[in-house]
Amino acid sequence: MNSVELVIDFIARHPGASAKSIMHGTGLGPYALRHVLAGLAARDLIRQTRSTSRPLCWWPCHTAAEREGEHAAWYQLREKAQALERKGFWHRAAGVWLQALDATAEETLRHRAARHRSRCLQRAARRGEPYDGIAIAAVEGIDTWGL
Repeated sequence: MNSVELVIDFIARHPGASAKSIMHGTGLGPYALRHVLAGLAARDLIRQTRSTSRPLCWWPCHTAAEREGEHAAWYQLREKAQALERKGFWHRAAGVWLQALDATAEETLRHRAARHRSRCLQRAARRGEPYDGIAIAAVEGIDTWGL
């Protein structure tokens, strides 16, 4: 089992676990655990909550049965938006996240859709990277200077 599977399994068995308990239960170090938790939260596999009486706690996101139930439209739109993000179509992905936001009434899913949409719009606003490739090419037999 790799570290990601260890953390997912631990959180599924111990919902609401703190990072310290996850660290002790899985044997991961603090830096590795922080990296794994951030990656899983970005993929919407786990979520975090904070309260005044308890430290930061980690919870599993919706189960497969819930994904097929009343939130099925949200999860389908999420998959579509993530596919567009992988292709770099940030404006289109932001539009799909907006549709996902409208597709559900559950506050946590709406918050996730809004957060992802905001990230897509930030990525879309970035300028392109400067071009560091070949600026001049020569083709044998063609005199470009004489044109």
